Amino acid sequence: MTILRMFLSLLVVFQVLGDHSSLLAVAQDAKVADPKLLGDAQSLEKLLNSRITVSFHGKPVRECIGMLATQLKVTIVFHEEDLLRHPLATAHTVRLKLTDCKFRSALNALMTDTAWAWETDTEQIHILSRTKAERIVSRSHPTADLAMSGLSARQIAGAVVSTIDPEAWDFMGGPGRLRSGLQTLEVEQSAHIHDAIHALLEDLRSAKSVAKPLRSPVPRLQSALEAVVAQECSGKALSTVLQDLLAESNLVVEKLAILNDGFDMEQPISGELKGLPVHVAISKILDQASLVWYIDDDLLRVTSERTSSSRLRAGVFRLPKPGASQSHGELVKELVRVVDPGNWRETGGSGSVFDKIPGILIIRHSPPTLRKIETHLNRPAATK
Repeated sequence: MTILRMFLSLLVVFQVLGDHSSLLAVAQDAKVADPKLLGDAQSLEKLLNSRITVSFHGKPVRECIGMLATQLKVTIVFHEEDLLRHPLATAHTVRLKLTDCKFRSALNALMTDTAWAWETDTEQIHILSRTKAERIVSRSHPTADLAMSGLSARQIAGAVVSTIDPEAWDFMGGPGRLRSGLQTLEVEQSAHIHDAIHALLEDLRSAKSVAKPLRSPVPRLQSALEAVVAQECSGKALSTVLQDLLAESNLVVEKLAILNDGFDMEQPISGELKGLPVHVAISKILDQASLVWYIDDDLLRVTSERTSSSRLRAGVFRLPKPGASQSHGELVKELVRVVDPGNWRETGGSGSVFDKIPGILIIRHSPPTLRKIETHLNRPAATK
């Protein structure tokens, strides 16, 4: 059956839009994929986390996806009838440089400014529309190790449904379902929510392990952000300045979202940046345009404030032991009061806190606000 499914999938790949002869070669290469890589979902997950270095210079997004399929010898299935509803995405071209980047992050970067999405089954990667990617699928998420570390099934399930699209679960009228056991979470949800659950559980594992650091930018990206701006930038187009400062940072500029919010990336910037750390400089120039930046795994994304505020995510923070000067409850109140005070549930916003796991806070908020929270929690003791 496995061979038959792969053969039928390859037939689908051959049904390309227009003249994409290079993708036919990709499909032929996919037939010789190492079965050890594609034998089960766990192996495919390992492949998605493998690191690659690629550059795309004005190539159609579909051809770029095909190049990744060839490089990693994996079957990527294009859902033709579904994708035909989004012809502009097919014509979309990509200029992107990714260094030491996870395969999954590369796919996420290529989906930017398209109406496409990707998901997996046990053996293949599927490219389909975002609408179709919202269909409900069932997956098991292992949690036995978290139970061994002291977390109860109720705590794990509570963290998931409270911080990952709370309105998407059946008890809130949504389509998703979750059943927790001693060994796994059995979940019926869309692919992107499954990915968010996987990321949350990984962050919880890190938070429960004293020896394992919480997720942080890859060292190369961290070094680029902490470097000092060495040249004058005033008067240059914003797009040029970002490329100059972040050329080695897996930069992804969400041009469509920025354009839809009425900003021109070719507009010249103003202000003195020379001598500033890069992360301070880019915040300063993006603030002028109501744009924001944030770290998305090992990508650095630039988008509009409106777009980022709609991407609520779960951030896991390891807390210090309670001191005489401030309890954890007081710390939460301080965060609500100090960090984007108008954007919390208590003040009519959408940000929320899950504090049912001792020593850990899970905060649902926009990526830029999560970055501010991390900065606030990690500030020197003398400033607290």
